[in-house]
Amino acid sequence: MFEDLKVVAQIDKKFILARTRNVLILIDQHAADERIRVERLFSELKTDVVPTKILVPLNQEERIIFDRCEDLLNIWGFDFSKANEIEVRKIPRVIRERQAANPEFICNLLSQFLSQMAHRRNMAAPTLTDWVSNLHVCPAHLVSVVNSKACRSKKALEGDSERQARLCLMTN
Repeated sequence: MFEDLKVVAQIDKKFILARTRNVLILIDQHAADERIRVERLFSELKTDVVPTKILVPLNQEERIIFDRCEDLLNIWGFDFSKANEIEVRKIPRVIRERQAANPEFICNLLSQFLSQMAHRRNMAAPTLTDWVSNLHVCPAHLVSVVNSKACRSKKALEGDSERQARLCLMTN
C-alpha cells in the first residue's frame, strides 16, 4: 500500500499530506517523529548499556520472583550478579539520567516489575527478537522513560527543518 506513497504537501508545519493511487493520507509529523524515536530507543536498549554498581536488597518473596524472571530483565539491557543482595551491573543508557537524579529509581523499577510479574505463570524470556513483541514483559518504569525521551515539544519539531525533511523523505 505504501510503496507508491508520494508527498503532496506539508500543512502548517505540522502535517504531511501524502497520497497513494487512490487514498489521501495525513501524517502527524510530531507523532511520526515520536514513533521513530521510540523504535530507535527500544531497539538500542540491550546494546546501549552502561556499567553501574547498584545494590538492591530484596526480601525472600521478591528474591524468588526475581530468580524466576531475571531473563525478562536481561532482554531489556540489565545485567545482575547475585549474592545475598542483587547487584545491578549494567543498565540501559536511556535510564542513566533518571538513576543519577533519583538513586532509588532502579530499586523502584525492580520493585514495580517484580510486583507486575508476581502473578505470571510463565516467566520464560520471550524468544521473539523485536521489542514490540516483548513489550508486555517490559518494566513499566522503563517504558515511561523511553516514551518521555522520545517525546519532543511541538515547537522544537517545527523548528527542525532537517528532521522534517527526513520525515518527508521516509514517505517518498
